[in-house]
Amino acid sequence: MPDPVEGQAQGAESQGSTNSGTASGQAQGEEFDKDRAMATIKKLRDFEKEAKAQLKELETLKAKQAEQEQANMSEKEKAEARAAAAEKEREEARAEARRLRVERAIEKAAAKLGLDADLAASLLKPDALEIDEEGKPKGVEEALGELLKKWPQLKGEKPQVPNVNATDGKGGMPNQDPKEREAELRSRYRI
Repeated sequence: MPDPVEGQAQGAESQGSTNSGTASGQAQGEEFDKDRAMATIKKLRDFEKEAKAQLKELETLKAKQAEQEQANMSEKEKAEARAAAAEKEREEARAEARRLRVERAIEKAAAKLGLDADLAASLLKPDALEIDEEGKPKGVEEALGELLKKWPQLKGEKPQVPNVNATDGKGGMPNQDPKEREAELRSRYRI
């Protein structure tokens, strides 16, 4: 592609040689000076070369800046992702700690009321319990008391197992001495 400044300079050279003696050159009050024109053209060409070099350098710097911003953006995104993961992990740890505190409170209250701790924990909804400022569940004993009112058979007392021995229809005699029992059986069955 031809250089526009160079084309103008060549056009000026050719005009200068043909118009040097004309009235228009003299009307301006100056005579055409070929050396001065060539020096101006050279200055303009040098200026243009320098401008092109600066433009290339500017484009390179802009590209580097864009790459750096991209890298910084990705670092920022990485940092945001790490922060989000840490926040999620913190919330999971809080939820786990809350769950453990509730389970422990249920176990304590169940033992105090004579209930099986596993059964009480399975029947009592941990989300239904309120948590105080210290992070401890409150109202656990009241909730277990409500369960006992609704289902009194949950009480930890072991039911009396009926004695199914077929002796005199009276059931077994749990306090009988084994020697007395043997003597009674020998006399009954004449052994």
